[in-house]
Amino acid sequence: MSIKDRKEREATRMRKKILAAALRVFAEQGYGKVSMRKIAALIDYSPTTIYRFFKNKEELLQTIAAGTFGGLTAKFETVKAKGGDDPRIALQ
Repeated sequence: MSIKDRKEREATRMRKKILAAALRVFAEQGYGKVSMRKIAALIDYSPTTIYRFFKNKEELLQTIAAGTFGGLTAKFETVKAKGGDDPRIALQ
């Protein structure tokens, strides 16, 4: 395993950690009350670390929304593929 591979894995982990913290803070406090500093404090890093991955909190929220809608779309595709009588059951 190369240094490049390790760095990519660490970057992926950090990005996921930032997204999880941001989702939590957005859900608890609402978009308007959230700052990059609050998110950074939750993960014990500086806001600068977050800015390495996201240019601002709007991009952070858009990334969270895209992931959420992507998961929902995948669920709907599963329901569609199953072709069951009651799609509500397949969504559970």
